Amino acid sequence: MSDTALKNARMSDELERTLIRDAIVAESLSGHAAGSRWLRLKVRLSAFGGAVGEVLHDMDAGRRQHPVVSAYH
Repeated sequence: MSDTALKNARMSDELERTLIRDAIVAESLSGHAAGSRWLRLKVRLSAFGGAVGEVLHDMDAGRRQHPVVSAYH
């Protein structure tokens, strides 16, 4: 594997661990109070933002590995 592929794999593993940790926190805090609903929404939005960031990072890594392909986009 190339260094970039290994770096991306490590980042993906870290994102997965973060999402699992956030899901556990959200589940343990779930309840009927409005505050807990807000917290769950906040955790879900941050997880979604992390997923979007990972996609953008992978696209950038792909452009660096294949500059000819990205020249046409």
